[in-house]
Amino acid sequence: MGASTDTETTPDIAGYRRGQAVGIQGLASIMAAKHKKFLHADKKAVLLEQSANAQVLKIRLGATRTHLQYAVLAIEQFTNRIEMGLDTLPHWTAEDADQLSNNLKYHVVKVQTSLLSLSDDLREYDEISPSVSSGCKQALAMGHESLDDIGATVKAVRRSDALEAVKRLSRIRERVRLLDAVLTQIQ
Repeated sequence: MGASTDTETTPDIAGYRRGQAVGIQGLASIMAAKHKKFLHADKKAVLLEQSANAQVLKIRLGATRTHLQYAVLAIEQFTNRIEMGLDTLPHWTAEDADQLSNNLKYHVVKVQTSLLSLSDDLREYDEISPSVSSGCKQALAMGHESLDDIGATVKAVRRSDALEAVKRLSRIRERVRLLDAVLTQIQ
């Protein structure tokens, strides 16, 4: 086979390579077809980027949810006897509050880190679907409220205020459940 020429490698554009004249309409249809092809490729790229961003955000939310659940478990070590009705009054001391605070410290830091990363990612990502953005913003609010409730629970244990500790624990549990719902909505 001989060397290929430009006419062999370039597609026939409405007879242009065959030496025929291409009218304005012919060029317009060629350009429209190319533009449509690029738009389709751009749309696929946007969808791919949205999907990748959603998965990163889902990982952040999963970490937040996991460490909030660990916080619930740590608090339950102190509230279970009261919630089950075995004790009517707590017998908590300042040492118990200190122990609870130490047990929660790691998980609180992890939740704070996850929420900060989630917030940064939401600001950084250009391509994200509105539903994912909305869910993540709700999760951010729930995460910060849960951190407030964790701190209030430690204070309630320090005061031996069982009613307040159980109330705050219930609120954290509810937010973990709501985070599960947000996680299932992110595709």
